[in-house]
Formats: sequence, structure tokens, C-alpha cells
Amino acid sequence: MEKPSYQSNQLVTNELEQNTVEPNSEFEQNPAKTASDYLMETGLNNPETVEDLIQNGTYKDFKVHLVRLNALFRNISPEQHEIDGGAVYVGDNLLPISTEHKEEVVEMAFDALKDLSPKDRGVLTYNILGAVHLFGDGNGRSMRVWHHILSGERIDEEAIKVLTEHDNDTQNGTATTGRKEIQSYLNANTYATSGFANFVAFDSELERLGANNIRSALPWVEPQFDDETIKSLSVKDIDRIKSICANDTGSFICPFNIMTIHMLSKEDETFKIPPAEIENGTYMYDNEQNGAITLNHEQAKRFIEINDQLKMASFGAMIDIFKNPTAHTYENGTPLKNGFYAQNK
Repeated sequence: MEKPSYQSNQLVTNELEQNTVEPNSEFEQNPAKTASDYLMETGLNNPETVEDLIQNGTYKDFKVHLVRLNALFRNISPEQHEIDGGAVYVGDNLLPISTEHKEEVVEMAFDALKDLSPKDRGVLTYNILGAVHLFGDGNGRSMRVWHHILSGERIDEEAIKVLTEHDNDTQNGTATTGRKEIQSYLNANTYATSGFANFVAFDSELERLGANNIRSALPWVEPQFDDETIKSLSVKDIDRIKSICANDTGSFICPFNIMTIHMLSKEDETFKIPPAEIENGTYMYDNEQNGAITLNHEQAKRFIEINDQLKMASFGAMIDIFKNPTAHTYENGTPLKNGFYAQNK
């Protein structure tokens, strides 16, 4: 069976969040020209200032810095910038959580930083920002720089240049130097690490099934709608369902698209999906011959809701892996959070 034609460069939604940052009069009078200027002027290149932000600041304070640095990375006016990640491209086989939940996730992660070591703060924030994609562009640069800010790594002008420089990659303009640099600090594939979180988040369901994973023979499914359902749904909803089914496949443990059809079938027996059986410890759906699923209006809306709920559960599990490492270990007692690191540096 060929993969559905709904490819990973399809827009999830054309909506932009109107989520502006409150102005700071002192900053507006003397706006920074570069990210390194901003870090120096705000003191974010100083570990003591960062510690004060984490211990005594709020998510609202953190958000100001998130937005302004992203603007400087993109050479746009910081005082006029906003969280604009409502129009995010699907990529890397993981669909970001719906727009209305993105800041909820980041705020949840920021609140957890108080009790973490600097290294864990950097790695957690890197993974959260990478998976959520708050911005329409510059997410990779943001997450790499914030990793260094929060983990206490050197964050001067030279470091920022290495982490954010766009070079040699003429295909899509990504910062290849920055991506290579960050790999010496941590597991730079934020999408693979969701497998660790999913293993924790969906442990009770796996235990109920007597399995250690849920997958399908082919990683994608193909949604179908009758004419009445198509008329009743918005283009945004139809596009998101198609994106989930074709592209939300990145996690190697309980991929979100398969988990979504699994959980919907549990609560709605009229929702028909491919048959499944346990194979080598994996609850495997047999969609090799027919990967189509048909959704009516109610099922389609619920499909989107369940997908977001699963992602929230996975983010919650990821945060808890860092907050309570002794509760989440490998069989040999090694903390599961170590799997988020490429090496100890």
C-alpha cells in the first residue's frame, strides 16, 4: 500500500496566534540589535540572572525573552513580534500539538525548571520547544540557544553564531553548524526522544494489553470521510486529521497516529480500524493491505481531541522523567532521562 499523498510539507493551519508580548519601555527606547546584545543587556548570559528568572520569575517573564530572542534570530522587530506558530509545517514525522495547547505545554515545563539541575533544564527545554514549535520560523535556533542559556554553557557572541549560523544547507536553509554543535551536548533528535516519554505516558495501556509497544505494519493510516462529514468539518480539521494520520509517526514507542486510532476505537465501538494482535511483545495493527479508516463528524472531532490529549500526556511524562528520575529507570537502575542525552558533557 502506498503512503497517502498528504505529505509532510502540508500546512497544518493557516491561522496565526495573536499572542503579543507586553512592551518594556526601557527596552523599546534602546532595542538590542543582535541576540548577543540582548543576552548581555538582559543579563541572560549570567547564570545568576537565569537562576533568578527560574526561581522568582513567571512564565510570562520567560515568554518575553522567548519571543524577543526569536525575533532577533529572524531579523524582525522584537517589540512587534508575537508567538506565531499557528502556521507550522509538519516535519520530522511528528505533528506539533494544536495551537491552543502550545503555551500550556511550555508553561508546564518552565514551572518544572525550579527543581532541576542546569543540565536537565537545558535538555528538557530543548526537547519541549522542539516538539511544540511555538514559532513560524527559528524554532531550531531558539531551542539550541535556550539549551545553552539554561544549562549554564558558554553563551557569548561566538557561541550564538555557532548555534544559529545558516550555512551549506541550500535545500532548506537550516543551521547545519548549529545542529552539529548541539549533538555534542545531547540527543538532538527531539522526535526520537518522545519514545521514552510515550513509554511512561502509556504504560498503563500497554500493561492492560500485555504488550510493550503499539504500532502498525505500516506507519501511516489513511482517513476517509463521506460527503456529509466533509461538508460539516472545517478545512482546518480535515487537514489536521490527514496530517496526524500520514505524518504523526515519529515516536518509536506508541506513535501518536496509531495511539489515536487505538484510543478512539476503545471508546467508540462503531469506529472500525484494522485488526490487531500481539507480535513479539508489540500490539500490532495489520494495515498492510488496507490502511483506511472512516470517520463521521463526531469521530473526526474526537480524533483531534484524543491526539492532543495523548500529546499532553506524553509531555507530562517527559517532565516527570526529569523531575522524578528515580521513579523512571531502566532495568539496571539507570535513570530513563539519560536516554535524552547524546553524551555526558
